[in-house]
Amino acid sequence: MHIGLAVKSIMVLRGLKQSELARRLGVAQAEVSRKMGKADWRWSDVERYAKALDISAEKIMQRASD
Repeated sequence: MHIGLAVKSIMVLRGLKQSELARRLGVAQAEVSRKMGKADWRWSDVERYAKALDISAEKIMQRASD
C-alpha cells in the first residue's frame, strides 16, 4: 500500500471526508485528492497529515508498509 492509500484508509476508519481533512490542513479539497494519488510523499507532508489526523507519522508509514 502506498502512503496516499494509507492516509485514505485512516480517514475511512475515522469517518473523515477529504473536505474535512482539507479544512484541518488549511488547503483545498482538490489538493488533498491530488496528494492521495501519490505514492511518494515528503516526510514533512506525512507529518502534517498525521497531525491533522491525530495520529503519528510513524503509524502512517507502518500502514503504508503493510
